[in-house]
Amino acid sequence: MCLIVDANVAAMTFTPNPAPDFQPVWDALWKCRATAVFGGQLAQEYYELRRHRRIIREMERSGRLCRVADAKVRDATNRLIRSEACVSDDEHIVALAKVSGVRLLCSHDRDLHTDFTNPRLLRPPGHVYQNPAHAHLIRKFCDGSATSRRKARRSRKR
Repeated sequence: MCLIVDANVAAMTFTPNPAPDFQPVWDALWKCRATAVFGGQLAQEYYELRRHRRIIREMERSGRLCRVADAKVRDATNRLIRSEACVSDDEHIVALAKVSGVRLLCSHDRDLHTDFTNPRLLRPPGHVYQNPAHAHLIRKFCDGSATSRRKARRSRKR
């Protein structure tokens, strides 16, 4: 598990013809070099992407998208809301990062970028992918994450 795709770019990412900015993310997910996480409010936001539900379900079935327990994400979200520490209204994304350990975010939300890279909110602080110039972040945080997890799952079954 290595990245979070914010709902504001999910429709541009979770498609066989992604927006040019998100082609490297799609390629990494589809070629099993990356696994995205979702849960809590982000799961609901993905569900509302009606035209992308089928591909999101397929990505989850194939291990390219991994669901984190909604209750854990909601608890962490509620703590962040009570603390009033976030600049953005996306406490659920910061909470998902805390719960999952993921430190790479794909988003165009500048306030969320501020929160995600704030060491007072996330330790270690996160990094933000916005366009192909940031493809090195995918290599740094993701390469092999999905493949190694599938291999481990197969070896446990033996």
